[in-house]
Formats: sequence, C-alpha cells, structure tokens
Amino acid sequence: MSRERGQRPRVVACLAAGPDGKIATVHGEAALGSREDRSRLARLRRGADAIVVGAATIRREDPPYPPEVTVAVVSRSGRLPVASKLLAGEVRAPRILAVPEDLALGLLGPLSEVRAAGRLDVLRAGRGGVDIAALLAELGRRGAREVLLEGGGETLASFLAAGAVDELRLTLVPRLVGGREAPALVGGGGWSLAEAPRLELVEVDRAGGELFLRYAVLPPAPGSPRGRRGDGGD
Repeated sequence: MSRERGQRPRVVACLAAGPDGKIATVHGEAALGSREDRSRLARLRRGADAIVVGAATIRREDPPYPPEVTVAVVSRSGRLPVASKLLAGEVRAPRILAVPEDLALGLLGPLSEVRAAGRLDVLRAGRGGVDIAALLAELGRRGAREVLLEGGGETLASFLAAGAVDELRLTLVPRLVGGREAPALVGGGGWSLAEAPRLELVEVDRAGGELFLRYAVLPPAPGSPRGRRGDGGD
C-alpha cells in the first residue's frame, strides 16, 4: 500500500496467544505457535520494510531476524543483550534501539562497542517512555512504508495508545498457560470501555487447532485520549 508524503508507515501487529490472552508462560517460554504460525510470521517479516519489537521479547526469546530488514527495538531501560542474534552475524540493514531521551547515558554503556562499530543506532525520543510517533517518523525517514510490530504486550499497548496500529494479526493457539505474572497480549495501563481500541474482524483462517484472525484497528473516536503520544517499550 502506497503512503502519502509525510504519512507515518502502515503498521501491522502480529502476535500469538492462547484463549487466556497469554503470549508466554511465567517461565518465559514463548513458543506457543505451530510451524504454520511461524511460517506465516516469516512471510510477514519478508514483506516488511522494518520490524519493531520490545526489548523484553529480545531478552526472552532472542529471535533471529532477516539481515536485510531494518529492526527497531523499543526499550524504556536500554537493556539490550550485546550477544543477541539481532546484533550478531552479517547485518545488512540498520539495527535501532529506541529509548527515552531522559534515560541516563550510563545505562547504554554495555552497548558502546557495538555502537562504535556501527552495528547499532540509538534513537532517543520521549520522556519516561519511547515516543512512538517519533520512532515511526524515523523509520519513515529511512524509507519504511510497511512496519511489522511483533510485540510484546507492553510495546503493543504503547502503539495502540498512540493510535499507530492499522492491523492486528492474531494467532489463537489451543493452549492455556495462565499465571498472573505471565505476559499478556496487551499490557500498559488499560483503557475504559469508551477509550478502548476497537477492532473489526476481516478474515478468519484455520489450520489444525489454530485460528488465524485478521483485524482492522479502527481509528480512535474524536477527542479520545487514545491517539495521543504513546510512551512505551518493554
């Protein structure tokens, strides 16, 4: 889909969760989806100009990403493992760490070598959390028109709060993991019913015991607190 000059990139969020809304166990195990789910995710990755993911997902899962796709990591704390797959091997596209502008510079010290080697750019935007609009503007400046958002729940909540998700791809897996402290599909502080993001179901597919749901995220109502700047990051 083409974007007009000055528009933010189109954002598609893709996550897998059980009927209990959990995306991982209390032990940090997050491989809830099947091979079919992973195959669909891989196709979305190949079609994206940039991928956005929360730092907690990197720390928990350390997923491999295509070396030719720009990847931005959102983090309130700046904690990104230097030995992660994201920063290893041959990287042919930018790796960006987005942090709040008021984050103490010393907390980024462990990343100094990879930054000096040109393997990681740091974007400082927002106070107390990452300014999502500024992050998307930066990705757009770098040529991104289609952005894949892979979570986790805190990062998805921050994008929703900023009115910056166009589509949600949700894999509903037949597994209940429970746990009060287990990561959920959407984190953040929550919304009232009047403020809550509204979805329109546009497609349902089934493979084995999984349901693949595709939702359009409807624009926020005029005057709603949602749609203002979202401070976020895992």
